[in-house]
Amino acid sequence: MICEAQYGSRTIQFRLERRKVKSLAIRVHPAGFVEVVAPLKADTDEIRRRVGRKGRWVLKQQRQFAEILGLPTGRRHKSGESIRYLGRQYRLRIRQGEQASIKLTRSGLEVVIALHARADKAARLVAAWMADRAREKLTERFQRCTKLVDGFGIKGGQCSIRRMPRRWGSCTKQGRVLLNPTLVAASVDCIDYVIIHELCHLRCHHHRPEFYKLLSQILPDWKRRKARLETSLA
Repeated sequence: MICEAQYGSRTIQFRLERRKVKSLAIRVHPAGFVEVVAPLKADTDEIRRRVGRKGRWVLKQQRQFAEILGLPTGRRHKSGESIRYLGRQYRLRIRQGEQASIKLTRSGLEVVIALHARADKAARLVAAWMADRAREKLTERFQRCTKLVDGFGIKGGQCSIRRMPRRWGSCTKQGRVLLNPTLVAASVDCIDYVIIHELCHLRCHHHRPEFYKLLSQILPDWKRRKARLETSLA
């Protein structure tokens, strides 16, 4: 059921689902739409008011997701396009259906959009799916890499996913490693190279010879991985 709530002059559209739950839950999906799960007997007008009271948070979440995804207004995808994920090319297949969905199969990335969906709906679904996979896969690789560097006296800090225009990764002075979500298009060995490169900065906050000596000890083939990354995602 599609409903609307008011936040000042802004109208927030949300999808309402009723379940056997005790309290109302509001979620903003990376693609930008809002989902609300409410108790079976909850009053619809009260649900609208509750969503309206959370309007500031909802709009903030939508803006943040749009920044992370880098969603270009009006962009469209067509069936047959190639989508790169974890170093492999997948064929994009778009079809119309009753409910929007997206799923990775052996044959490609299957996207279902509603008959009267906005023109950039497929692009938004793909971007949201990639953002979800980026958070999942990059966090998973970060945890594995921190275990690897631990044997070299490097204690892994924290990891955040952040879109950066000119960098695959970065390391803050506070020890937080930032990873560009577009890295999820690269192969796992290339992702690990970027993560380990940034983790090395926890010991060497520069690119002097000591840094590359440490990097080579941990990852002897880092130059090959770096070249592959720059070639595949150029």
